[in-house]
Amino acid sequence: MRRSFSEIEHAGSTLAGVLSRIPRFARGIAAPGLLLGLIFGLSTLGAWPLAREPSAPSLPPLARRRIAAPSNLIASLVFHPKDGNLISAYSGLDSIWVWHPGSGGRRRFPDEPSSRGWGVRHLALSPSGTTLAAGFFVKGVALWDLEGGEEGWRRLEPESWNVRGVAFTPNGHTLVGVGVDSRIRTWDAATWKETRVWSAPFEPNTHPGVAPDGRTLVVGGVDGRLGRWEIATGHLVAEWRGHDQSILAVAHSPDGSSLISSGLDRSVPLWDAATHTERQSLSVEGRPYVWCLAYSPDGTVLATGDGVGAVCLWDATTGRLSRRLVGHRGIVRSLAFAPDSRTLASGGSDGTIFLWDVAAAPKGNDVTTRGIGPSENLHEEAEPTAASF
Repeated sequence: MRRSFSEIEHAGSTLAGVLSRIPRFARGIAAPGLLLGLIFGLSTLGAWPLAREPSAPSLPPLARRRIAAPSNLIASLVFHPKDGNLISAYSGLDSIWVWHPGSGGRRRFPDEPSSRGWGVRHLALSPSGTTLAAGFFVKGVALWDLEGGEEGWRRLEPESWNVRGVAFTPNGHTLVGVGVDSRIRTWDAATWKETRVWSAPFEPNTHPGVAPDGRTLVVGGVDGRLGRWEIATGHLVAEWRGHDQSILAVAHSPDGSSLISSGLDRSVPLWDAATHTERQSLSVEGRPYVWCLAYSPDGTVLATGDGVGAVCLWDATTGRLSRRLVGHRGIVRSLAFAPDSRTLASGGSDGTIFLWDVAAAPKGNDVTTRGIGPSENLHEEAEPTAASF
């Protein structure tokens, strides 16, 4: 059901006051500095300020804030590189919301008409923070100009495409999309024309992991294979079997020397990015499924989100588990570090976003067998189904 702006107006603020204190909203989505969150089951984007608030007694250790979302699956989180607001997208509600930190006001974002009723699967933000790309289940990729130079959503060709994930190259010149149909596409970010399309030798099951140098990307498949391609040419550089079952996530270390992947075989191998040989494998008590992976921008911490509702922090150099953050009551499906590496956002199938104070976590402690918080706080892991993807 659609509601007017006044109906969701922040308490204590008038509509006129809210609008007057939200510059550029008439032209775009928000000022820079936003954590972008995508939520399956609804299609709204909203935003929350990330300023530190007094800790609530119910918050788990190291959690700065809990955000309850009106849906049950948060699938993608992205921090804006310049400031500290939060944007979130909910499918099903057919709307996008931005929350302004100064006034607490909110503004509705125009719908993407042709994608109404279709879930958004993944979000990507250009390195400059000017363009938001959304990959839809069936309706391809759409763009929003955050600087307000162009009104409304802009759809990329092809408009009917089941997208697995999207990513920008580090220089912002190219957008990459991966589809369930095994096709990998690139677009020129200056013209938004498709520049290349090629097919993977397997069905992709992960978002595209673009290497930090922007030259190659890695995708993991439903059959356990990984592939690395040159972005400029589509040339297959390497293909190897990394898992016995479907791959769930891939991520490069910020220096580009390592690649990590996770799969339904419950393994989390760390690969040499040049030779694609396994260096070591991460393991936590109970070996839950690991659904998402993220390196901190400074390269010191690796975060994993698993099927029992825990976020694990690992020393990225030694591979030792240093902290386990327990708060979600479902699968942790998305992770994102703030640009300063001090805050980690996690989104779960319980419809909750946590903001964790990673800077306060101890470094170098091996907590493989004890974790943080009583074990009864962990979610009971269920076997993945088709709906899990």
